[in-house]
Amino acid sequence: MPGEKQNELEFLLRRAIEVLPSTQELEKRISKKGKLRVKLGIDPTSTDLTLGHSVVLQKLADFQAMGHTAVLIFGDFTGMVGDPSGRNKSRPPLSLEQAQANAKTYLEQASRVLDVEKAEIHYNSEWLAPLTMKECVELCSQMTVARMLEREDLGSRFRNQDPIHIHEFLYALLQGFDSVAVKCDIELGATEQRFNLLVGRQLMEHFGLEPQIVMTLPILVGTDGAKKMSKSERNYIAILDSPTDMFGKIMSIPDEIIPHYFSLLTDKDEAEIKKMDEEIAKAKRGEKSANPMVFKLELAQMITERFQAQQYGVGIGSRERAKFLSAFASRDKEAIAQDVTIPAHLIKDGKINLVKFLIEIGAVKSAREARRLIKQGAVKLKVEGQRLPIKRETIELDPDPARLVKAAQGPSAILEVGKTSAYKPVLVAGDALEAVLNYGGPFWRRATANWRGVKVNVVAFVANNAAEKVLMTSTDCGSEPNIGEDIYVESQHYTVSNWAPIAGYQGNEIRFEIRDIIWLDLQTVQTQGN
Repeated sequence: MPGEKQNELEFLLRRAIEVLPSTQELEKRISKKGKLRVKLGIDPTSTDLTLGHSVVLQKLADFQAMGHTAVLIFGDFTGMVGDPSGRNKSRPPLSLEQAQANAKTYLEQASRVLDVEKAEIHYNSEWLAPLTMKECVELCSQMTVARMLEREDLGSRFRNQDPIHIHEFLYALLQGFDSVAVKCDIELGATEQRFNLLVGRQLMEHFGLEPQIVMTLPILVGTDGAKKMSKSERNYIAILDSPTDMFGKIMSIPDEIIPHYFSLLTDKDEAEIKKMDEEIAKAKRGEKSANPMVFKLELAQMITERFQAQQYGVGIGSRERAKFLSAFASRDKEAIAQDVTIPAHLIKDGKINLVKFLIEIGAVKSAREARRLIKQGAVKLKVEGQRLPIKRETIELDPDPARLVKAAQGPSAILEVGKTSAYKPVLVAGDALEAVLNYGGPFWRRATANWRGVKVNVVAFVANNAAEKVLMTSTDCGSEPNIGEDIYVESQHYTVSNWAPIAGYQGNEIRFEIRDIIWLDLQTVQTQGN
């Protein structure tokens, strides 16, 4: 029995960075209680979970596999506050409806890692929404401003005289109160969550409960090999990416982070990963070594199989590997091209900044590399079978609105970068709409003599509902879009993903297509505007 307990502890501690107050305390509590309540909280800030989220989800699944109770909390209420952890500015708040709509998509995604049928699922609005002002004041009395500023993120903003809003101080207290509400024994989180997790210990003690044990886990580096994987950095791999996109994105990561991905996303033996790391280091020094591409192919196959087999069947990893190698050998770049959206902030006066675009999608590491490839003619746009070298640092969008709409509805060109990389730059979902809205410059509320406004008709297709609902462009002034309502554009940064849920369709999957683009000259705008 002692041997079994030791093996269980070693299994649960794998990948853990820190256990507070100690691993001995964790061992003692397992011996004392047997079955523990293990908590993980995730704020539904967008519609996608990434492979970065899967690291902590896997640890929750590990505890579940050992017979402990997995408590998964979706922070629909805390999402309205916005977690300041690791941020150099305030996080945009969500509406409760937006957060809850996002959270419903998270449950299906989490099922690819965790047995959600056996897990305990909560929304923290269950206990945070009913809190009275008196109870909020009591919570606030447990924390000092000085201690809040000990956090590196908030402390740095304070020293730089960047704004810190009072509601951001509340976040850690609200997350900590989640632990009080579910009476957990352990809380899991990435290393950047350490402060928030320790606040949970403090609050549990204040409310007369046994303080939770804290376990922190490493942060997964994004596909750029430099920053934390996140949607805002556009360096992420979504759990719901297509098998081809997932495989292709993994094949695009820098060689140096292959061992990092093996360690955090697979069950490969650590000794093998260490040898692999040594071989990659030799290759980088120009010494005789194994080809890093062999390791990367194995990695891509394992990860694709792990996350896609549930939907696409066993063997999807090996099928994608064969597809990739076949395309690589025949130079069929279209078969392995990754879908990438054109970010709106790179579009100005109808032109795309190609240098910045190549950096954002991970095709190059620097502006210097992008310019070198462009100058060498190594960046090509394949349209209708013809490869056209791009020699300029900008690409013009088609000025014909009808053709732009057609392009927004599906890939019409392949962007080839170097000998092995290919991308399908498309205008889809939120970025499609945002890109089109930016395609005329700033908007009519801020118009000058040289600016135009734009109105866009968007059709919303509701899952399990055959009827088309026409949705006009909305504003970012707090109003929710209404079906069929004609609202002129006020904001330069407004995406479809921020519109869910549409009134009357909460919890449904919404798909959007751009249908009409109506250009408004300045005179028309001034006549119709308020």
